[in-house]
Amino acid sequence: MELKDLQRHWDEFSRKDAMYAINTRPGKENGQWDRCAFYQTGEREILRVQRYLGNKGYSLGGQKALDFGCGIGRLSVALGPHFDEVIGVDISPSMIAQARVEHNSKSNLSFVLNEVDNLAVFEEASFDFIYSNITLQHMAPKYAKRYIHEFVRLLKPDGICLFQLPSRSRLDRENKSLFQKVSKFLGIPPSLHRRILLLSNRLKWSILRRPIMEMYGIPSQEVIACIESCGGKVLHVKENRHAGQYWESFYYLIGKAVI
Repeated sequence: MELKDLQRHWDEFSRKDAMYAINTRPGKENGQWDRCAFYQTGEREILRVQRYLGNKGYSLGGQKALDFGCGIGRLSVALGPHFDEVIGVDISPSMIAQARVEHNSKSNLSFVLNEVDNLAVFEEASFDFIYSNITLQHMAPKYAKRYIHEFVRLLKPDGICLFQLPSRSRLDRENKSLFQKVSKFLGIPPSLHRRILLLSNRLKWSILRRPIMEMYGIPSQEVIACIESCGGKVLHVKENRHAGQYWESFYYLIGKAVI
């Protein structure tokens, strides 16, 4: 999915039910999220992040933090007490508009619309902390890798970044033999399975006009290579369940490599 399509689909999700699009908990669809409960999930998440960082010898706090894929500010507002300034960035105009209205009383929060595959809107080495969860997984790997490069560029020399990204689908692994049998029977190379799935999703959008929440993974070794290729340093990798039960998912804690 190209970036302009990603923006269009997530803007549609936002207009229909932003809270559920951000946190797709069963039973919370169709406007069933309670506002306080929704933002409490962000507070609990940042508390877990704080504990995790503490266990690794890092503190959560400083002058400036970036919430990449901020949506309507679920995590931005939770980061607020820890930083002098928190900036949330998102590709969806509707998400950003809602975030600005929702948190206009928070003087240290601001929200930026970014519609391109870089973060050139921000100066190099300007953030103490960058956080991104359940965002990179929804974009094609070529875009996710570009943003990872940007995370490293934006970090201060002693700054840290924590981002989440799936590695691979457990369904693909579990059903590999079945896929092979079906492919052999139909004469379809296994390498085309993902392309067929993506084409099916795009046809749904074209015919039914329903937005698509695509999922992508990047093998861990590729993510680590991407980080190191742009001057980043991997400080720790931790498995998590943020991509759901059908995906292997990891947190990557990174900093800038010492030159």
